[in-house]
Amino acid sequence: KDGAPSADHLALAIKNTLRRPVVIGDHACRLDVSIGIAEAPDARTCPRQTFVNVDLALQRAKRDSREKIAHYNQDLQLHLMRKKRLADRLVLAIENEEFEPVYQPQFHSASLELAGVETLGRWRHPEKGLLGPHHFIEQAEESNLLARIDAILVKKAASDLRRFRDLGLFVPKVSFNV
Repeated sequence: KDGAPSADHLALAIKNTLRRPVVIGDHACRLDVSIGIAEAPDARTCPRQTFVNVDLALQRAKRDSREKIAHYNQDLQLHLMRKKRLADRLVLAIENEEFEPVYQPQFHSASLELAGVETLGRWRHPEKGLLGPHHFIEQAEESNLLARIDAILVKKAASDLRRFRDLGLFVPKVSFNV
């Protein structure tokens, strides 16, 4: 601490050193550098937790942009807790089949006849109502849940298509983005 360089100063020095070109044969190669920093508040802090916090900060540095230095802090902790809650809630939503298709009609440009419908996924959240994909798609992708959501949407769209035909509505084509 006293007179020692700060973590930011050390990280910047490491980054600048590693950014220097490395010559391999006739090629100058440059490295991308991302650094995560987490400080232990005192000697009683669990070293394992400090390493976890450093890793979380490093993941944020890599995700936010290349060649960045990121710190573990309370905001990052809150962000990660929100993501975890959303991921858990998405699993429950899948179990409860809260995802449902909505349909965007597609028309032939010359005749304006119905060419088909595009199936769009929405989340019927019990408290928040019908949510568009911007509320869940990124977390669903990170949590490897998209295939399960797609399966629910395909199943429900097939059921809807049968119901449409029973009502005398002919939909020539149903398309999905999976």
